[in-house]
Amino acid sequence: MVRSMTNQKLLAYRKALWRLGTQPKLRTEPQAMAFLKRVGLCLLFDCEAIPLPKLAEAAHDDADWWAWKDTLQAKRQLYNGRVIAHKATLIDMDLLPCFLAIYFDQGGCEEYEEEEFYGRLSPEAVRILRWIDRHGPMAVDQLRLQLFPRSPQATRMFHQALHELQAKFKVAVAGLEDRSWGVRVIELFTRWVPAAVVDSARQLDPETARERLVCRMVTTAGALSATELIRLLGWERDQALSCVRRLLAKRWLCEKVFSKTTERVLTVL
Repeated sequence: MVRSMTNQKLLAYRKALWRLGTQPKLRTEPQAMAFLKRVGLCLLFDCEAIPLPKLAEAAHDDADWWAWKDTLQAKRQLYNGRVIAHKATLIDMDLLPCFLAIYFDQGGCEEYEEEEFYGRLSPEAVRILRWIDRHGPMAVDQLRLQLFPRSPQATRMFHQALHELQAKFKVAVAGLEDRSWGVRVIELFTRWVPAAVVDSARQLDPETARERLVCRMVTTAGALSATELIRLLGWERDQALSCVRRLLAKRWLCEKVFSKTTERVLTVL
């Protein structure tokens, strides 16, 4: 018999882990990094449709959380990419090899030239990568002016290309040119990422990477349905369900009926 889980229990779990309500808020970079280590990954902004913690909600109103995403990435302490449902996602470096191993297994390549050869990058994204490759790291605003004409349409194309590159592990923030304005300096992912992270990803079995990532997401969310996992991670349905079955068989996760909707969810609670 599948046991049930109450909405009250899930909300209490998330409130404590996600620093919601009256929970102590994050005020400093070290506190933010400790928070990310504990949850493994979190979104940058609020998004009700995604049941994961958000840095903006966990941080104190007076904290400079908007800069943390860049300063911590420049120190190679986290990766900020459009990874979960194409939303800005902060990923702990210990979890990053799992994302990379899965990306490589799905046909992604470490070097952008390979992705270009196979037609997996847009022309606008390739233009940005080639420029950075030849001229070195560059602030976002300068990069846009160098490569795209001054028009609203061109600006949209530029930012769409940046989002694509962040989703495909092709660029990272290497610093801030002007701290007062928060001008991000963009670098190639391959020149930013520690070699040990890529080595770990290459040695990690893709099935193991999927299992670790699903366990981490369920533990952080408190409970997730298989449908939510598929939507958030963008995996093929059969691939995701196979991973879920393995985790249930190993008893790393359990399945319960969520009393609010009567839907079956994966949980560690």
